[in-house]
Amino acid sequence: MPIYPGWDVPNTNGIPQSWSAVIMGYVSGRTLNTGFIANSEYWQGKMLEQYAAFRPFGELDEAIGIAQDDWWMADAQGHKTSFMKMWLDHVGDKAFNLAAEPQSKDYAQMRFPILSATGYFDDDQPGSLRYYRRYIAQAPRDELEKSRLVMGPWDHGGTQKPEKTIAGLAIPAAAVLDMDKLHADWYDWVAGRGPQPEFLRDKFTYFMLGADEWRHAPSLEAASSGKQLDLYLSAPEGTPESVFRSGDLLRSPPGAQPPALIVDDPHELPELEFASYTADEGLLSQFRAFQKRALVFHSAPFENAVEVAGQMRLELLVQADAPDFDLWAQVMMVLPDGSAVRLGEDIRRARFRNDPFKQELLKPDEIAKIPFEFYWMARRIPAGARLRLVIAPLNSPSYQKNYNSGGRVGYETLVQARVAHVKVFHGGDRVSRLVLPLAAPQGAAGN
Repeated sequence: MPIYPGWDVPNTNGIPQSWSAVIMGYVSGRTLNTGFIANSEYWQGKMLEQYAAFRPFGELDEAIGIAQDDWWMADAQGHKTSFMKMWLDHVGDKAFNLAAEPQSKDYAQMRFPILSATGYFDDDQPGSLRYYRRYIAQAPRDELEKSRLVMGPWDHGGTQKPEKTIAGLAIPAAAVLDMDKLHADWYDWVAGRGPQPEFLRDKFTYFMLGADEWRHAPSLEAASSGKQLDLYLSAPEGTPESVFRSGDLLRSPPGAQPPALIVDDPHELPELEFASYTADEGLLSQFRAFQKRALVFHSAPFENAVEVAGQMRLELLVQADAPDFDLWAQVMMVLPDGSAVRLGEDIRRARFRNDPFKQELLKPDEIAKIPFEFYWMARRIPAGARLRLVIAPLNSPSYQKNYNSGGRVGYETLVQARVAHVKVFHGGDRVSRLVLPLAAPQGAAGN
């Protein structure tokens, strides 16, 4: 499954990333190893090799070829420990992972405005928005007048040099900006050498995909209307059979229904089956809905166009017979011609369901909410389009494998593996839902 780094630490919502080993390889030695990081065939092959052999996650850095005494820290006993292993030993440790994060007093001393750019497909969007929000909340008031946030249909590289295509998705010409000129114009303005750029006339500038136009708002929050569209999971039979006989996403909560069942078996290696597809996986790929363990839900075709601006959320009410498990969720927009585009993905670990720095193993028979939150986006969903929700166990070489035992993260083995049977409730007084934040009407957000 695609790699989505976390906002501050080498894990996503408490799930360690294999990407951490690639970053370590990139910065190992005295010069940046650009050839290494560009050789995705090599390091993705190593990830798949480790995954297929059920080898401990903590050995991935060595398997990729990282010297253990290159980037290291001293452990509690004073022994050298590689950064990756040290990170793994401190999953869920807030003080360790956020030790270098600016504090309130640091923001208060930032006597300068900022220009922040991120994208709807930018792996580092969570980090960008976290620091932007903290800056806006705590920096000196007089520095905010010329601070700006720009967000478009870009990936990480596109925040510096937008491309015409991202992962197979064609990007509207209006969104392919000259970022060097934008930066220069902003610097001239804040330095008193030039006028305020018209493009940056308000605090937040964002691109509405589907309408294919730039819009403006006085804040990130003002781009959303404050209203939402709730789509409730429904399947009268309990567990949807397949993508062709899927469950539904309804505008109203369904009546009593048996729960859907997800079987999360750590002994399985589903990514081997899809290895030929994952190499070319992009924003238009639909093969994930055909996975053996996937649950699929579709909405009815939208009668009218709907504009979304903000972060979609998925709230799953679950019960499991194991103390821990990982789930992955994907939302796609399916057009009348059968083509589709990904709107969002997220992953969650049950033990970190409420906080990535608070471990709470599930108790027997406990019913818990697993909250998913997707990347910020702005998109017009056209009339006739449907939404597709896919939910499946997270079982991927891109992340540390969860053996569902509730043991120490990264140190469980196949010996401790437990098959987790996860019930997803979706009827009566126990509902699960997909939440879409509706965009502010044109004009209401300063457009």
